[in-house]
Amino acid sequence: MAMGSELMPIAQRNGKVVAKEFGSGVYGTVLPTEAENIVMKITTDRSEAHFAAMLLHLPEMPEGVVRYFGAYAVPSRRNGDRIYALWREEAFGVGRVLTFWEKPILRDYLDAAGKVYFERNRRSVANAAMAAEAMEDHGGNLRAIGSTLRWFLSVGVLITDIHSGNIGMVKRFGECVAVITDPGQVVFLKKGVRAKPMMLR
Repeated sequence: MAMGSELMPIAQRNGKVVAKEFGSGVYGTVLPTEAENIVMKITTDRSEAHFAAMLLHLPEMPEGVVRYFGAYAVPSRRNGDRIYALWREEAFGVGRVLTFWEKPILRDYLDAAGKVYFERNRRSVANAAMAAEAMEDHGGNLRAIGSTLRWFLSVGVLITDIHSGNIGMVKRFGECVAVITDPGQVVFLKKGVRAKPMMLR
């Protein structure tokens, strides 16, 4: 994707870029752009950047994750960590999508996936897969999320940082779809799956 001026953060005053945040987390900040339905994320989460770069090369994609349009490494660092610039689909209602009854089902997946990420316990991959299937079977807003997590597991990718604060809605073809908005702390279970973002010059 060509990086035109419309994809830069919105200039608010006298042509000066003001970092109007749509949201911030542990690793990064999401900023609005002039392009319709596209936001820019500045992050130090290497796994999300590699995940985004991987998605850009996939011929097909499950519906329950935001679409990425660009993934670049920035030639500078923050506290020693590489900085990445990602362009993705804009989401709304982030953190307000799941019902009271859906959150515990998502928690089962987060607990299992977290053991893989933090404890390197590969045996928990099967538990994460079962939890994702339970999400899909539950239906509602969890259907697309569970189906998407299972799809990525089938190609060797485990998204571990999935909680209600990382779930939002996007509009596609006139319909609202629940999606993972912040697919961070990704574990690549198979060699050759990971892709590197290009360096932004």
